[in-house]
Amino acid sequence: MNKKGQFFSPDLIIAVLIFLTILFFFFNASDAIFSRVDLSENLTAADEVSHNTMNILIYSPGVPFNWETKNFSQISLFGLAIQKNVIDEAKLVKLISFLDNDDEYLLIKEKMGLGKNEFKLELVNYDGNVLYSSNHVFGASKYKLSYERIVLFNGQQAILRGTIADEK
Repeated sequence: MNKKGQFFSPDLIIAVLIFLTILFFFFNASDAIFSRVDLSENLTAADEVSHNTMNILIYSPGVPFNWETKNFSQISLFGLAIQKNVIDEAKLVKLISFLDNDDEYLLIKEKMGLGKNEFKLELVNYDGNVLYSSNHVFGASKYKLSYERIVLFNGQQAILRGTIADEK
């Protein structure tokens, strides 16, 4: 009585296929979860950077306080405020000229603490007309965040908008 069992029975083949299918869905789902967590962490960091950058711009005159008359290397902190929420036109024009200069753009991002994020700054009046805008154009990005602050500019209310996007 020498009986031998079959090694590759149909039950074993079905069990292996089910196991491999479950394994495939597990790895596929874990990649999606990790991607969402990574995007969420990047959005949180970008949100914090955006918020801090806009607050510094509208609350601080910058360091030194007359930085718009200094060389780029002499500037420690960019700020646009004459006083809280009141924007100095000369400082705004100078900052936008720095943002539009390709050589200084990366240095500005570093000094402003923007990290790997791209940055664009605009001043818009209440009629929706753009008074000042940096010329930076965003490419395809995973996220784009805009922060708007109501400010006084030349005695009129306006909106200062800072837009941050991930670097591509």
